[in-house]
Amino acid sequence: MRRMGFNSAVIELTQALVAEGHAKVHLNGITNSFKLERGVRQGCPVLLLLFGVSTQPLMKLLWEGENKGEILGINIPKSRLLLHRLFADDSGVSIKAEETNFKNLCKIIGDFEKVSGALLNPSKLVIIPFALQHPPAWL
Repeated sequence: MRRMGFNSAVIELTQALVAEGHAKVHLNGITNSFKLERGVRQGCPVLLLLFGVSTQPLMKLLWEGENKGEILGINIPKSRLLLHRLFADDSGVSIKAEETNFKNLCKIIGDFEKVSGALLNPSKLVIIPFALQHPPAWL
């Protein structure tokens, strides 16, 4: 957030909202409070803002790669080019099935990890290769 030019007061407020979380669990009664070690609390109203802010540099790198022709999204008939989409706290990237695209995507993600300090979670990574030789009539 600092690198993006956010005011220090906004950064401190955001850290206070996220860093000092405590929770209780309701399981045949309510447990004692315990400190949350990482992540944000379920239903935290700041979550969407943090997701948008934290993924903006990655989206910018993807847009730049697309504009330079380094990474190509997939064409969906009767639609537009699809490269990336964000969903609540997940993101998806759809690229044309070419080795160069995959290598450039890996480089973009690596650059994002270096700059942001965020790391891709390999246990949540899913690669789904698909190709439509003859799209169905409804497309």
